[in-house]
Amino acid sequence: MGIVKSEMAFDITGTSAHIGYTSDTLDRDTGMVSGPYFVGNVYYGVTASCGAALDFGIQNFGFDNIDIQSSLDKGAPIFLPYLSGERAPIWDSFARGMFFGISCDTKKEDLAYSVLEGVAFSEYHVYETLGIKDKPRAIVTAGGAAKDKKFNMLKASLYGVPVVTLEEKDTSAYGACMIAAVATGIYPDIIGASNDMCRIESVSEPALLPKLRERYELYKKLYETNKENFIKFCELRKEREK
Repeated sequence: MGIVKSEMAFDITGTSAHIGYTSDTLDRDTGMVSGPYFVGNVYYGVTASCGAALDFGIQNFGFDNIDIQSSLDKGAPIFLPYLSGERAPIWDSFARGMFFGISCDTKKEDLAYSVLEGVAFSEYHVYETLGIKDKPRAIVTAGGAAKDKKFNMLKASLYGVPVVTLEEKDTSAYGACMIAAVATGIYPDIIGASNDMCRIESVSEPALLPKLRERYELYKKLYETNKENFIKFCELRKEREK
């Protein structure tokens, strides 16, 4: 996906989400995945349930009629997307999904928005926990969910930088092709291959969504408040299944 230089950030959303950045320095105490990379080092965290949560939203509500500003103005419910537990940054297999704040005027499209927002929050939570000192110029996004322009706009607004979408979304296979192209002499190095092969499809700019950051802070508190309840709920489910 063209992440071949230092101080570049990426967001890959598929079955799980990989959010990270590259750096010249190596921090062994990051609490996330870290190690040597093509240039410098790479740091990233992986979520557990974003793909399942997006599929849940599509199957039950559909994302076609989402109006971000309308749902924000109405105070749409806040969604915790931990349908299969969560990895980074909370590392809790007991965590589960939750809608918070359903009202009489909550509609299906508001719940759809909540799911999309909740997944964006979970990815930004990883980014925030990584503790990136210097904000990158842009976030390069890939994976199946990179096709959703509304999702990309939400992420750009949270990160505060443009979100760049590539023409080729399946970057794992594409990266293998790039390495093979270098190995066979088609390109002199991985940077040359990246400059030629990683073509930009679109750029989502940050939007002015004042309530978004306040909702994100509440999103984080909801997990902390319900941490023990998630454990009890999982115990009750196991008792029921006996």
